[in-house]
Amino acid sequence: MKTLDQITIEDFKELINQKIPIQFTPSITLEAELVEVNLVKNYSPLERSPFSFVLRTSQKTDYYPQGSYIIKHPTLGDMYLFLVPIGLDSQGTKYQAIFS
Repeated sequence: MKTLDQITIEDFKELINQKIPIQFTPSITLEAELVEVNLVKNYSPLERSPFSFVLRTSQKTDYYPQGSYIIKHPTLGDMYLFLVPIGLDSQGTKYQAIFS
């Protein structure tokens, strides 16, 4: 099992357009589609290249505030990640995570 500092962009690139559940509360888990995976400009000496990904839920009016939630990755397992709601589109609410 990888630790958060060992996760790379490749762990998410292969899942683009696939469903990844987000557990927002102990009783609320929503399906989310992985819609973007991007490299982030590297300003640190870390070995891993920083990256971000965006998940979209079907929420069209309400959203969860920024905070740590559980992402249920199909091969890496459950991960507590800090997600930020970045807006709505015609299909739902987008949440972004950044790995630096």
